[in-house]
Amino acid sequence: MRKGIMALEDNEEVVEAAEATDFVEAPENDLADAAEAEGEIDTVHDGIEEASETGETLEGINGHLEDSLENGGIQEPEARALEVAVEHMCARIGFTKRKKTFPAMEGFASKGSDRIRATKHAMEEIGSKISAIWAAIIAALEKAWEYTKTFFKSLFDATVGLKKRAENLEAQAKKTTSDHGIEGKKIPAGKFAGILTVDGKFVSDGALVTAYSKHSKDSFVTADRTEVVAKFAPKIEALAKKETITKDETKALVGSLVESGFPGMNTDEPAKSYYELTFTGAKFMLVADANCNFTVSIASGEAPKVPEEVEALTSQDAGKLAGLVAAHLGIYSKTANKIGEAINKISALASKLKHGSMGADRETARSAGIFLRAVNQAVCQSSVLLKGYDVKIAKAALDFVGASLAGLKQDEKPAKPEAPKQLK
Repeated sequence: MRKGIMALEDNEEVVEAAEATDFVEAPENDLADAAEAEGEIDTVHDGIEEASETGETLEGINGHLEDSLENGGIQEPEARALEVAVEHMCARIGFTKRKKTFPAMEGFASKGSDRIRATKHAMEEIGSKISAIWAAIIAALEKAWEYTKTFFKSLFDATVGLKKRAENLEAQAKKTTSDHGIEGKKIPAGKFAGILTVDGKFVSDGALVTAYSKHSKDSFVTADRTEVVAKFAPKIEALAKKETITKDETKALVGSLVESGFPGMNTDEPAKSYYELTFTGAKFMLVADANCNFTVSIASGEAPKVPEEVEALTSQDAGKLAGLVAAHLGIYSKTANKIGEAINKISALASKLKHGSMGADRETARSAGIFLRAVNQAVCQSSVLLKGYDVKIAKAALDFVGASLAGLKQDEKPAKPEAPKQLK
């Protein structure tokens, strides 16, 4: 069972920080390492989501308790019900049960100063838990950033090997003597067939080359999003120096962040935006709530129906596709340092917030936490999702190229004749 984020301090696991420079020229690695790191990231983000929702619910309960003071506080039956709900929510995210949130129920039994005092005590305890939740969310984000570094290191390790494979396949395709090998050559439809789909249909030959070219040029996928960090770093530093941050300021900051980080998205309803990706019918999704929190994800399209066998790529198209993949994977070495530096920058800014606004009033701590969480979604989590999707497409393309070229006859270059010896 997953621990709640309030229990992170009891977790002795140490995640080694990956330096940005480690991402470049690393040896070939299996994509399984990246998948494992991505799973860890998802687990931490699930905890953050639940903690954030709990914090917002507790804010609502606290507001209700405050309103009740005008009528002498809450009565015992309601206090018992709220106590059960609060303790359950707090336990789910890892709060210890050593200290109860609500005082003894006797204090809520009769109207008067005791009930008001008991209600105020509950408010103070809930308020302290809310502040602790936002501090824990920042701590959880820091843990997620270390996993994110590990993810990108593993991903960049893998792209080194995939790029070499693409170059070798391109060279092999150029030496192939037949356009299509055996006429009408069929090959088993491996996992690649379910990935290399456009508009719900498997694509091959020229259509696949065109689709991959479009995908590799899509700036929504290829962007490293580090410019978002550069733009908003001064704003985060300003937050750390402020004594108070209002809800309106938070909403404006998050709105500006979404506009800068996700240009070109479509909106079909007020709180939901999407961007259609080229392959697998996938959509990059952004869903926001009324409290300025937003999350990103990639939603897969309906699984396409693919035949058991598909026609192999022609040698010409196989070479073109492999060449496109090799060229596209070359961009990863250029963006490796940028992404690593961006994560380090965000982590440093979070540290400033912890020692600045996070120690201020509860509303300011909440606002700072919401904005930093939004930066994480806009930069780190978006990059994890889109780069992981991108490399998955590249690997599927190379698997198809390799399966298409397997067993085809290659031209052997004749040895160069020796130059005639000159007579003395």
